[in-house]
Amino acid sequence: MRILLVIFLTVVVECSLGTGLQNIRINTLSRNKREQDCGPGKYSIEERCCVNCAAGEFVEHYCNEENGKSTCKPCVEGKEYMAQPSGYTECIRCTTCDAGHGQTESSPCTVTQNTKCKCQENFFCNKTQHMSCTKCLPCTKCEHGDAEACTQEKDTICKDNRSHIAIAVVGCIIGVIIILTCVYLWKDRIVMICRNKPRQQERRKFTSKEDSELKSVGYGPVNGTSESNMNANAVTNTMQILIYNHF
Repeated sequence: MRILLVIFLTVVVECSLGTGLQNIRINTLSRNKREQDCGPGKYSIEERCCVNCAAGEFVEHYCNEENGKSTCKPCVEGKEYMAQPSGYTECIRCTTCDAGHGQTESSPCTVTQNTKCKCQENFFCNKTQHMSCTKCLPCTKCEHGDAEACTQEKDTICKDNRSHIAIAVVGCIIGVIIILTCVYLWKDRIVMICRNKPRQQERRKFTSKEDSELKSVGYGPVNGTSESNMNANAVTNTMQILIYNHF
């Protein structure tokens, strides 16, 4: 008898548990179906659908009837916002631009829009979200000059170092050419001087010979005559000698 009683009680308990689990599953499916049936512009709470609060507001009290209106309250201007209609029970706090990391405010926070940030001067935006910069980085400083300047959207593009090397090489080549040209001109001048030196010596010999001839014929300098008179007399005497020799 005891064995039969135990078996009977076991069957009853299992049936009860099975029925309870089945009811829970049915209720869960019904709730999910109800949430899905609320449709756009509404939210589900406590097995009923309520109308969303407008943008810039939050739900202070849920609706009391199916598809009823919620009690809504506006967000705090400059501190909170709600960008879209929703069933949220509190607004979202406004973002603060991080000045310590190169950010500055481009447009203030309103009840329907979050703060928009941009980068300070000498910073560029590395990451954006909802038309607002969320991460600013310092612009790169180029050692050899900028090919493109840093902007709000992109970093500096530096000039290629190889261009400076090429300029230095060209400068060295031009310098070598100038030095070689100067050396060549200097050597050419030395050669010309050396070539002209024997002629100058011959001219000096000829002049000294003429002076000797003039002195021998009595046309040398006379005491009391100036150097200019002596030169004039010398020219005159030379002309006379040449005419005399010719005839």
